[in-house]
Amino acid sequence: MLFLVATVTLAVGGVGIMNIMLANVRARVREIGIRKALGATYREIKLQFLAEAIIISLTGGVVGCIVGLALPCPSASSPTMPFPSRPGPSSSPLPRPLWLA
Repeated sequence: MLFLVATVTLAVGGVGIMNIMLANVRARVREIGIRKALGATYREIKLQFLAEAIIISLTGGVVGCIVGLALPCPSASSPTMPFPSRPGPSSSPLPRPLWLA
């Protein structure tokens, strides 16, 4: 199940990056034309857009990891936790979370 969620997430992220880069190329047609007129090869232009896509992807991944790791930190040290902090009988029929053990 987790593998399926990860696959769908990566596919959606890939489609999103593809759409951003397509809009980027369409918006910069004049720049591409000027670069071709100045002697840039097809490979150089392709590498420029590939480098931009990699930078956007890595930046988004790093920011996502930082935000994803930073958000739970304040709630973990909160003094008003909804779960008991000491082991003992629980009023909930659900098992106790591992991070409280």
